[in-house]
Amino acid sequence: MPNPASRTYSLKIDLAGLLGRATRPFRSRLPRDVEGLLAAYARAEHEAEQVEIATALAATRCDDPRVRAVLRGLLGGRSPGTAARLLVEHGDRAALPELVRALDGVLSQPVADCATCHVEDVHTLARAIEAFGGRLTPGQRAGIAEATVRAAATWEPWKPPAGPPPPAVLRLLRVGRNEPCPCGSGRKYKRCCVGATPA
Repeated sequence: MPNPASRTYSLKIDLAGLLGRATRPFRSRLPRDVEGLLAAYARAEHEAEQVEIATALAATRCDDPRVRAVLRGLLGGRSPGTAARLLVEHGDRAALPELVRALDGVLSQPVADCATCHVEDVHTLARAIEAFGGRLTPGQRAGIAEATVRAAATWEPWKPPAGPPPPAVLRLLRVGRNEPCPCGSGRKYKRCCVGATPA
């Protein structure tokens, strides 16, 4: 087995897998029509619920200005990368200027909790801009490279603990009074060998 410390690691992100697993149980309770989804979005109190409802709205591919407003509104929240992915799925090319502003905002003021999440948002926003035919400025490219380097510097591969493993503790299992006797007689332990000492 190769030594993990000798490898060069690259940062690969499976956004679809991460976002798809995030709140799957909530998705089954969503209404199926656009009006119902918009009403549910208006009632949603938590951003995780709003993101799930927005995901369902993007999947409808409905050309409704209210749906576009919901998807664009997520760009200013805690998950701009998710909003960018949903805008691309929905096909809202008119959101390109807002995507560029969101990328500039995230590069200057990260909204993610950690460097890895920040770089996920930045890369997703950049891919969304390019998917709609936009071009990144040299300053944006430099900011993306800096965020990627910062995230890679904080990542550490797993290292096994040093030294021998702790000794295994053997525990003798106690036989319950109503369980079959371990001597093999077929009788309950309390009626067979409960008083006898094992040899």
